[in-house]
Amino acid sequence: MTIKGKRKAFSNDRTAQIAAIKKAHNGIVPSQPLPRRYPSAAWKDGDMFHVAKLITGSLSVRLSTEKSETTLLFPNADGVSSHLSRIYRRRISPRDLQRAVSSPIPVPTLEDSQDAAICWIKDTNKIRFTIGNSIGADGPLTWQYCIVKPEGIKSGTCQGKPRLREDSTGPLIQVGNNNGCIVLLRTAFKLDIRNNEMVESLDKVVKVPRIISVDKQGKQEKID
Repeated sequence: MTIKGKRKAFSNDRTAQIAAIKKAHNGIVPSQPLPRRYPSAAWKDGDMFHVAKLITGSLSVRLSTEKSETTLLFPNADGVSSHLSRIYRRRISPRDLQRAVSSPIPVPTLEDSQDAAICWIKDTNKIRFTIGNSIGADGPLTWQYCIVKPEGIKSGTCQGKPRLREDSTGPLIQVGNNNGCIVLLRTAFKLDIRNNEMVESLDKVVKVPRIISVDKQGKQEKID
């Protein structure tokens, strides 16, 4: 029997489903419905956890004195914004996290919004502790960044981790290196970016064509 056939047989066998649930819960069949899991991340402010949850394109943030084991904890809202935006390809800025406390808000995809900044440490060999630490062996580390807007991309460098402007509507997404930035630009923003365009975008805006589709032969169609 194929794997697809085994899955179908399991889906149609209620006894097998109950046995699997029972095994997963130490021999006890739960009396309440199993919780549905959605992407979530949190940061702590004082005694309260700010738990951000992403459900089918909507972002909500609730305050709680505790967090679940499946919720990832970050040092601050910037870390939550970066993580959720990078992993789930949604434009979730620190400003969005503030707004989502009152009520859930829609968050567009990075491809639709074309609004974010990507950053990474230029010389990773100079990091003293971890990649999240902006202090190097010889002082502040040099960071690189790439700003994405509908009109194009613009890159640059700075001492210490870059910060978003107060009026910024997009997230600051941290990646590991220059290649990680290019991969994110291609997969999340659907930009047909090349290394030479990254070099050309230093301190100036460069228009990059968008990938709108891929045909059966793997050839990409582009739009300016």
